This record gives sequence, structure tokens and C-alpha cells, in this order.
Amino acid sequence: MIGILLANRYKIVEKIGGGGMADVFRAIDEVLQEEVAVKVLRQQYVHDDDFVKRFRREAHSVASLSHENVVKIFDIGEEKEIYYIVMEYVKGSTLKEVIQRKGKLSIKEALKIAEQIALALDHAHQHHIIHRDIKPHNILIGNQGQVKVTDFGIARAVSSATITQAGSVLGSVHYLSPEQARGGWTDEKTDLYSLGVVLYEMITGSLPFSGDSPISVALKHLQENFIYPRELDPSIPQSVENIILRALMKDPLKRYASAEEMFKDIKTALDPKRIHEPRILLETDVFDDDEENTITIPAMKEFNANDAYSTQSRKNKKRSLRPKLVPILTIFFLLLLGVFGFQYISSKLVVPEIEAPLLEGKSKEDAIKLLQELNLTYKIEEKTDPVVEKGKVIKQEPYPGETMKTSQSITLYISLGKEKVAMPNLLNKQQRQAKIFLQQLGFNENHIEIKKEFNNEVPSGEVFKQEPNAEEMVVPDEQKVILFISEGKEQLKMPNLIGRDEAEAVAMVTAIGLVPRVQKDYSYQQPEGKVYRQFPFDPNQEVTAGDQVDIYVSLGYPKELKSIYSDLLVDLEEDESAEITIILRDARGTDVIWKKETITGPKFYDNIELLLLPDQQGTINVYKNGKLVKMKTVQYY
Repeated sequence: MIGILLANRYKIVEKIGGGGMADVFRAIDEVLQEEVAVKVLRQQYVHDDDFVKRFRREAHSVASLSHENVVKIFDIGEEKEIYYIVMEYVKGSTLKEVIQRKGKLSIKEALKIAEQIALALDHAHQHHIIHRDIKPHNILIGNQGQVKVTDFGIARAVSSATITQAGSVLGSVHYLSPEQARGGWTDEKTDLYSLGVVLYEMITGSLPFSGDSPISVALKHLQENFIYPRELDPSIPQSVENIILRALMKDPLKRYASAEEMFKDIKTALDPKRIHEPRILLETDVFDDDEENTITIPAMKEFNANDAYSTQSRKNKKRSLRPKLVPILTIFFLLLLGVFGFQYISSKLVVPEIEAPLLEGKSKEDAIKLLQELNLTYKIEEKTDPVVEKGKVIKQEPYPGETMKTSQSITLYISLGKEKVAMPNLLNKQQRQAKIFLQQLGFNENHIEIKKEFNNEVPSGEVFKQEPNAEEMVVPDEQKVILFISEGKEQLKMPNLIGRDEAEAVAMVTAIGLVPRVQKDYSYQQPEGKVYRQFPFDPNQEVTAGDQVDIYVSLGYPKELKSIYSDLLVDLEEDESAEITIILRDARGTDVIWKKETITGPKFYDNIELLLLPDQQGTINVYKNGKLVKMKTVQYY
């Protein structure tokens, strides 16, 4: 790739990074003479439709965003099986490199970075884009401290946010939300969980969950609690720890409601009145919908050998505890009796439980029919979805197979079909600009047709017409778009109008886009109703559509003009042959060829008409083989 010139503009200089499906290069934009980053899909994936779609999705997702904490997209393209995205080049390091270099970050530095990530996520979520792979590797820290979120390679619109692709879990396992780990529905809160993991790592220097394999780590996200940050570092303010605890709740409903809410909490974390606020407790069983049976307990701290007592100390302690065992056992027995008693009473009042039926993918009518057969109540919520067919169940709560009370209501999310958007106004945009803009909005490049036509009003290369029209509601990835591109004003040849009727002359210039302006006057040059002059263009001269042409139409000869007839003898030898041309000069002001022919021997010509005014004379000129041999003067009478 080094040295390759893409789009005759972006010269690849060096490789600066890479991920699971693409490599990133530093390049020079030779038009603007600026450094840019170019992400290129790896060659082993260029024939894999899924990877190509994911790669294009990244460009389309982030291109719709405009925020100082999101890496900007400048251009996208495909060239000789090279799929690439041109983006902002950030000089600096990834957050992962910063953590590895420093071990861990100061509280203030970590919060400042987390604030900017939260702002970027809030902007993305407002545009219905979920990142789904927030991790330090995808956070760029510029040399001036600016924070940029990048790599939206597995981002999707909220309405279609599932986390499995070809049987695999998408997202980095150490930063995976529980709902991603179990392949369930994901929304904006999955990004907030990942941000919580990133903040945990920044201030402690370690990850909340680790294991021997990706599966074991994923299971820990689902089932286990982590060590509280303050147990690793007691200097961490309680308010900062609480931000992490709330973001890492396994139940999405217990996390922050939005990135904006999390940002505000981070922003005020070091306020004196918040530093010693009460600790938030973690869950132990977030997937049990029966809140009465849910107990929250703090995470168990791992055994530390450095804190262990000596063998002798433990023996002494055991002896000191023996007198206390009797009351402790008595209390334990009473508690056990109370628990069994409570369970016996509860069993008399318990509401039956069933597993939630599988409704996802069914039509609305079929899902409701099944729920009615099971005597279950339901609520309907409708939302657009780019994948699920209109009228079918996108998802359900509780999830299929999850234990639920028979008295509990099931929420069905019904698809309204793909979201329609207003067709953008592309008029007067350059062709390339208009195509990139459409692709950024999700329009399929293969559905964009270009038609080029001459246009008198719009400069060459710009859109002068579009189908569909601006503001029409369309589904981007299904809609065919036709862009009519101007080729500028058409260059035409000026026709010869002299001697033509007025109507014919006007029709001829109008047909090629010229604007006629008719002027009439007496003329010696043409009879009444005939064109005797055209201005400013001579016949066959290049003209441009929209130009104005003056057409001068004769009103006939002046009344005082008189036809004078004369005759003439051309005297040749009996066997002499020559080309004879007879030219008249009279009131018409130009030479008029009256006769041109080849004759043998002498010939007499009569009824030669000249047009003369009073006190004017005309001439009859005889040319023999192109040479003037005779001139006859004719007087007005």
C-alpha cells in the first residue's frame, strides 16, 4: 500500500495501526497538502459482503456525526478492490497506549477523558448511532490533549442493534456489556457500560474482569461482580467509584439513563459535597424480574495472603471464639427457621411462573394471538427498524425463555419497517459532493444514477435536477436516485437566416435555444417578409444556448424605388466558348449575381431588372472567365 495514490489525491505514506478488519495508514492529501488517516479494508475481506457492508457502515455512521470528540470523515471510496475511508489524522496516542505507559491515570485526567468520551457518545446517541466497541484502543488522545472517538466499524442504528454477526460476538470481550455477551438486544446503554470499564481501567490500571479465555471473561460480565475500585486504591473518591458502579450495573435499566446524564455525573464527581457520598451496591442477580427476590450484596474481596494471620494467631483466635459459638448458632437456627417460615407463607401467596414465549420475528397478529392463548397481558410499542419486516416483532421484554410471572405484562416492539428520511436538497452541489452526501446518509451507491445534460442556468458539473425531489420521504438503502448533472451551455452553430421567411427564421433559432429579437425595416436587399440581415452572429459561427439574435425582416422596397429593365449583348466569336457572369449594382447596395453560365458564340440578354431610386444610376457588369470585359450604365427614368 505504501506509495499508492488513491482517487488521484491521497498518497499512502506509512502504516500507523490496524484492527480486526482494516489497516490504518497515514497519507498526504495532495490537493490540500494536509495529513489524513486512511482506513483500508484488508484484502482477505474485500469479497466478503458482510465485511464490506460493515466497513461502509462505519463511514456512513460516523459521517452523519459532527462533533469535536468524534474523528471526522472526509471521503470514502473504492478503487481496484481497495475499499477505503479518508478521515481526520490525530497526532498522538491511543488511550490504551497512554494507560500502558503510565500504569494508571490521575483521577482528574481520567475524569477529563471520560467527560469527552461521554460527550461524543451523547452526540452519536442523539443521531441514533450506537458505537458498540468502546475501548481504550478506539480512543485517540491528541498531543494537545484532545480526545477523539474512532472506529465505528460495528456501529449500528439503535433500531437494529444486535451484537452477533455470523455466529460471533461483536465488540472487545473485556469491555463487553452483559447484553452483548449473551447476544441479546443492545441499545445506547451498552456504550455506557463499556465507558464504565474504560474509566475503571484508567483509574485502577487493571480491568474489572479477566480470564483464561474470551468465553470466561464474557461469563464474568454476565454472572460475577468485580472488585470495588476503592478496594484496589482507597484514595479514589467514593463519588468516582459510584460512577463506575452505576455504569457497570448488569441490568441496563439500573445504569445511567443517557450519556448526557453520565457526563453530568462525571463533571461534578469532584465537588466537595459529593466526594464522600454513600457507596452504591452491585447486583447479584439482575436477570430475575421478580424484584422481591432480588438481593444486592457487595462484591467479595479476594483473599490476600499478605493480610493472613500467622498459624499461631489463628489458633488463639479459634480458642477465643468457642464461648461465642453457642449464641451464634442459636441466632443462625432462629434465622433459618424464619426463612423457612417465610418461604412457607410465600408459597401460599406466590404467583405462578412460566417461561416467556418466543415472539421475536412473529407477526404482530400471531404474537398477540399466542399471548391471548396463554392468558398473558401485553403492551405494544412501535418503532422503525432497518432489518425487521414491517408488522413483525423486533424484540420482546421479558426475553424469550426468561422466567416471568403470569401476571406480568410482556412488551412487544413492533417494526414500522425501515425508517424513512426526507430526501436532501442536492441542487447546485457538485456531482462528487452530492454522491458522497447521499452515501453518508445511507443511500446505496449502486442505486445512484448520473445523467449529464446541457443546461443554460447551472454551471458545468453541478446538479440541476434530482429524482426524487427534495423533502420526499424515502428509505435510503432502497431508493433509486437520479442526479442530473449540468454540462454547461451547449455550443451550437449559427444557421443562415438570410432570405428566409420571418416565421421560419424564428423557429430555427428557437429550436437551438437562441433568443430571437425581430426588427423590421424597408430593405433593398430582400422582398417583403424575408430576412435581409442577422446580428451579431454570422452563419456557422459558434453560439451558446441563451444568446440573443437580432433578425431583420424586410418590409419590402421603398415606394419611390423603381424597377428599370435593360438588355445587353455579350459579343463572342462564333466558335468561342467562355464562362459569363453578369453582376448588377443598384440600390440594393451589394453586388447581385443576375446570371452565371458558359456560352459559345455571341448571346443577347434582355429584361435585366435593376432597382433604382430617383437620380440614381446602376451598372450591368459582364465578367468573361472571371475578368471584367464590359460595363453598361443604366439611368433612372
